[in-house]
Amino acid sequence: MYRTTERRARAAALLGFAAVVVYVTAVVIGGATYRGYSHLHNAISALTAVGSAVRGQVEPLFAIYNLALLAFAMTLRSPARDGKRCRHLERPAQRLLRAGALALHSSVIDA
Repeated sequence: MYRTTERRARAAALLGFAAVVVYVTAVVIGGATYRGYSHLHNAISALTAVGSAVRGQVEPLFAIYNLALLAFAMTLRSPARDGKRCRHLERPAQRLLRAGALALHSSVIDA
């Protein structure tokens, strides 16, 4: 039981880290290739806006980010299924699941 919980905790940490890396990569690549874009003065959503010159480049990266976010949230919820309740993780995990699902859904709808 302990090893399973430890593996899930490591998986959650890895997925969370991967999500951050993919997100930052998408923003940096999109910002560097979008002519006239400023990381200081423009919103990140401008990179994926309809008509954006770099939308095709960054949309797949943001989709991967959202999938990693969903998987991270699922691993946060999984210890509760082992019989040990992690109530302090349930609400954040649910919010991450909603945010990731909504973002992934909207990226599919807009495509």
